[in-house]
Amino acid sequence: MKTKLLATGATLCLAVASVVHAQETLDVAIVSGISDITQFDGQFSAGVRDTLEAYEGAEVSIEHYAPSGGMEDEIGMDAILRDMVTLQPDYLLFIVVHWDTVQDRLVALQEAGVNLMVVEFAPENAGDVKPFAWAITDHTQSGRVTGASAAEHYCNDFAGDTVRAALFHGTASSEIGINRMDGIQEAFVAGLAECGKSVDYVQEVFANFNRERAFELAQQVATAHPDLDIIFGANSNTALGIMEGLRTVGMLEQVDVTGIGGQLEELASICRGEILTAGVRNPRQQGQEAGAVVIAHFEGEPYDEINYAPQVTVNTCEEIFDFYPMAMLDNPAFRDNLNEGQWQPE
Repeated sequence: MKTKLLATGATLCLAVASVVHAQETLDVAIVSGISDITQFDGQFSAGVRDTLEAYEGAEVSIEHYAPSGGMEDEIGMDAILRDMVTLQPDYLLFIVVHWDTVQDRLVALQEAGVNLMVVEFAPENAGDVKPFAWAITDHTQSGRVTGASAAEHYCNDFAGDTVRAALFHGTASSEIGINRMDGIQEAFVAGLAECGKSVDYVQEVFANFNRERAFELAQQVATAHPDLDIIFGANSNTALGIMEGLRTVGMLEQVDVTGIGGQLEELASICRGEILTAGVRNPRQQGQEAGAVVIAHFEGEPYDEINYAPQVTVNTCEEIFDFYPMAMLDNPAFRDNLNEGQWQPE
C-alpha cells in the first residue's frame, strides 16, 4: 500500500476510514508544481515526512514528483498524473496549482484505487473528484489578511489620501491566484476606507507566479508610474521578483511590496524590511498534520475530512521567529539572507 497526506488548521467534518490496513507497506506519492524545499510545496512535503517517517505501523515509502517546467508546466503535470495511474501509489497527495486541467486525471487515479487527498484548493464543484480528505488554504482569506495588513500600514504611516497601487496576478487560469487578488482588493479598499483613504489601481499585469517575469514587469511598471506606492504580488516568487526589479530601477525604498505564501527568501526579505508584509501559513505544520490524517485513514481510525490552514500575516522578524518552527527557518535560504545580527538560533 502507499500513502499520501494533507491537512491543516480548523476542521469541518469527521470521517472514518472504511478499511483497516492489512499490509506492511505504505507507499505515498506527493505531486505538486514544484518541490523546492525553500517554498510551500517542499516544506509541506518535509512536514509529511516528519510524521510518516516516525510511523512504526508499516514500512513507509515517500516520493515527491514535480514537472521540470514548474507551476506553469501543465503538460508536464499531466504526464506525471498519467504515470501515477500506472504506478498506483496507495495514497497520493496532490497540491493544486490549476484545477480545471487535472480533473480527469484525478478521477482516473480514484478509479485505479489510489486514495486521493487534495491540498491547497477546493473548488465550488469538484465534480467526480472525491478525495478522502482535503487540506485547504482559503486563498481569498490569504488575500484578505494581506490587504488588511497593508491597509493598516497606509492608515498609520501614509500622509496622502490616495494610495497608488499595482496588482501582479498569477496566471489567468489559476483559481488560487484569482482568489488571492480578489481578497487583497476587497480588504485593502475596506481598510483604507476606515481611515478616509482610497486606492487607485494604476496597472494590473500577469506575472504567472514567475520570479523572472515579475522582475521584468516591475521595472516596466515602476518606470511607467513614478508616483507608485505599492505593488501586490500573488505569491512569494512574484514578490521577490518585484523587489529585485524595484531595486534595479532604484525605487525599492519608495514602493512597498507585499507577498503571499511565506517562501524562505520572502521571509528573510521581510526581516530586512524590503517586503512590507505577507499572508502566510505554516507549511511544515500543515504537512505534519497531513501525515497524521493519512495514518488515521490507513489505520481505519476517525480523521478530519476537511482541514483549513490558519492564516496570519508576518511583518517583522520577531513575528517570523514566533510563528515558524526552527526546523523550517534553519535553512540557508532564510538564514543566509538575513542582515547581520538578525539570526536568532534557539
